[in-house]
Order: sequence, then structure tokens, then C-alpha cells
Amino acid sequence: MGSGDWFKAIIRLKRSKEDKHKQAQARKTLRRLKGVVRFRGVIEEGHSVKHQAMSALNHIHFWSRIQAEIRARWLSMVTESRTRQKKLENQLKLEAKLHELEWRANTNQYFGQAYYDLSKESWGWSWRERWVAVRPWENRFHTRPSLAKKVEAKHKTTEITKSTPTKTTVKQVSSNGKVSTHARKLSRVSEETSA
Repeated sequence: MGSGDWFKAIIRLKRSKEDKHKQAQARKTLRRLKGVVRFRGVIEEGHSVKHQAMSALNHIHFWSRIQAEIRARWLSMVTESRTRQKKLENQLKLEAKLHELEWRANTNQYFGQAYYDLSKESWGWSWRERWVAVRPWENRFHTRPSLAKKVEAKHKTTEITKSTPTKTTVKQVSSNGKVSTHARKLSRVSEETSA
């Protein structure tokens, strides 16, 4: 081999060094490009993450509004049912009181003088009067619905205005349909007065 071989070997060595250097530079550049691409992906992913977070917050706000509306409706329904129940209880109490007052009026009308006469063993009445006298649990006259409404309206107005108490009279309807505000006289008493 001659002197030209060593020169070729030097050039080959120099070229291989340059090639290695170029390869290293290319690898470095490729790594940098991959890093830039990754960085851009992270930035874009950050935008998508931000978008996802915003949509999640919007959904959470929407559901919380719906839950608040449901809770408000439920509370209004509960309070409405409670007030309805109280109204019903008050109406039942009022009707019971009216019934009690009617029954007391019946017992006063039919048993005031009559019960006293029964204890004295004055059985000169007709069979119907005796039968009525021994049945205090039955309602002996029909109340007119308009009268009950009037009494209820008066009761409500006195509660609202808190004015001076007024005296209410209860008209009683007898079996023949006549309205009477006086106590019924017994046939035995009328016979004694006429004799």
C-alpha cells in the first residue's frame, strides 16, 4: 500500500466523525421537535381540560338549581298540606262545637221541664212525647245549612275582629217544619192551666 492509503484512511475517519456529528445533531433536533410537539399537545390539552372543567361546573350549577327548585316545591307542598290539615281540623272542631250546641239546645228544650216532670212520675203525655223524652241521643230537629253557615261566618268574623261578643240565637225547626224560638209546652201543663 502506498502513501495514498493513509490519506484515504484519514479522509474516511474525518467523514465518519462528521457523519457521527451530523447524526448526533439530527437526533438532538429530532428530540427538540418532539419536545415542541409534546408542549403544544400539553397546551392544547390544557385548553380541552379547561373546557371540560367549565362544562362540569355548568352541569353542577344546573343540578344544584334543579335541586333547590325541588326542595322549594317540596317545602311549599308540605306547608300547604299542613295548612289544609289545620283548616280541616278547625272545621271539624267547629262542626263538633255546633253539633254540641245543637244537642245542648235540644236537651234544654226537651228535657228542661220534661225531665223534671218525669221524675215526678207524671206520665200523662202522649206515647210520642214519652218516646221522644227517652231518646236524648237523637237529633230531633233539622238544622238549616244556611243557619250553620251564618253561625260559622259570625264565628270567623268575631275571631278576626276581636270585637265585643254577640249573642247568637239558634232557631229550631220542629217536625212539622215550623220555626220556634220558644220552649215547647207540655200537654200535661196546658191541661192543668185550663182546668
